[in-house]
Amino acid sequence: MPLLFTRVLSAVVTAMTVPSLLAAQTAGRLPSRAGSGVQRMCDMRYKLLTLTVVDAKGAPVSGVQVTLSGIAASGEGRPPHTTAADGRAQFAEDADMQFVAAGGADVTVTLRKGRKARRIPLRIGRDAAGCHIALLKGPSTIRF
Repeated sequence: MPLLFTRVLSAVVTAMTVPSLLAAQTAGRLPSRAGSGVQRMCDMRYKLLTLTVVDAKGAPVSGVQVTLSGIAASGEGRPPHTTAADGRAQFAEDADMQFVAAGGADVTVTLRKGRKARRIPLRIGRDAAGCHIALLKGPSTIRF
C-alpha cells in the first residue's frame, strides 16, 4: 500500500504543478527567442516599473499621484499609485506587456499633487530577453 500511495501522491503533485507552470509561461515568461545564437531563459520574477519623484534639490517627494495612460486596456481606469516617503511609485508591471506592441509603446505618466501637475512621455516595452516589462526611453527620476 505505501508504494501505491506514493505513486498516487506523485501523480497529484505533478497534476497540480504542470498547470501552474503552464500558466506562468503563458503570462509572458516563456523562453525568449534565440538572439545571435544564444537562447536566454526567462526567470520567474515579476517585474514592476517604478519612478522616483524628487524636488528641485533632489529630495524625494511623497504623496504624488502617478497615473499611466497610453495603453488603453491597462492604464486607463486603473487607480493612480502614490509616491511613498522615498519618492518612489509603480507605474507599470509585467502584466501590462500584453497591451504593448512588440516594438514598445509610447505612454504618458501624469504626476499630480494638489494643483500641480506634470506629464512625462515614456516608452515602455519588453526587456532584451523578451521576458519582462522595461523602460525603453525616458527618465526614471523626475523633478516635480
